[in-house]
Amino acid sequence: MGIIREIIVVSPHNNIIEPITRQILQQNIYTPQPEPEFVLRFEDTARLRAFLNFHLMFIVGTTKDEVIQKLLGDRVNQVEKDTFKLIVIPEPWAKNQKVLVFVSKDESLLVSGMAKYSKRIRHTFQQWIVEQMRKITYEKGHNKQLKDLLLTRYGFGLDLPASFRLVDKYEFDKFIYLVAHNPDRSIFCYYEAGTKPLAKDNLLSFRDSLTFQFYEGDSVVKNLTIVDTVQFFNGSALKLKGVWQNQKLAAGGPFISYCFNYQNRFYYIDGSVYNPGKYKLDNLNQVDVILQTFELK
Repeated sequence: MGIIREIIVVSPHNNIIEPITRQILQQNIYTPQPEPEFVLRFEDTARLRAFLNFHLMFIVGTTKDEVIQKLLGDRVNQVEKDTFKLIVIPEPWAKNQKVLVFVSKDESLLVSGMAKYSKRIRHTFQQWIVEQMRKITYEKGHNKQLKDLLLTRYGFGLDLPASFRLVDKYEFDKFIYLVAHNPDRSIFCYYEAGTKPLAKDNLLSFRDSLTFQFYEGDSVVKNLTIVDTVQFFNGSALKLKGVWQNQKLAAGGPFISYCFNYQNRFYYIDGSVYNPGKYKLDNLNQVDVILQTFELK
């Protein structure tokens, strides 16, 4: 799974654009060791032919570069008017291939233009990783029987691979726990009547209260947590991504949570990974894909 997050960056201007590209796409995610969100490989356009079968590519250039002129054709004229442009080209050379092209009117505008489009560049590649991970996660289908059981018994469902099983010993506490092994991945859904403010520190403390009780004393490393407001299920949610630890068990790993209020009920949906000595970001991304299938009956 290591190649899933690899992006081939192709440009005749790598000496100019490499620092800004790394700034945009190599944010460290702590698992707890730092792992770059994307693995970047910089290549000159002279070597483009050697990478035409790679899944993710980011091509950066100006309207005067031959590779850009060949890829965009008449659209180059529009860039001359707009100063710079970000363009998606699906499957130009291979099936399931995704290519993102950033082009500016001239070399002096490359860095400022990429900085302006930084959120869109990062979000585009994030979505492509989710698509690819979804295919891998469900390539053997999902456990429809378990999903139906969750919907019937608890009123919510998730598309889970066959490796996950339900642990129902805490169901009367409204803490529904699902687990898979090799590597260890855990998912829980907690809900309660009423609503809660969606504030980072309060929600992390609330997670600690749950995991102290149900996960043998796990707690969050607050300074390694990233927070974002996202669209989830049927509205807005607070997304938390960070590191959990258990000092008593000398264990730790990454987690991701979605917290939201819906129809006068508060939900805390969470996934975590334990895989000591191994890289874990791909496993965390898989758990995220599963969480994003959350639905209510």
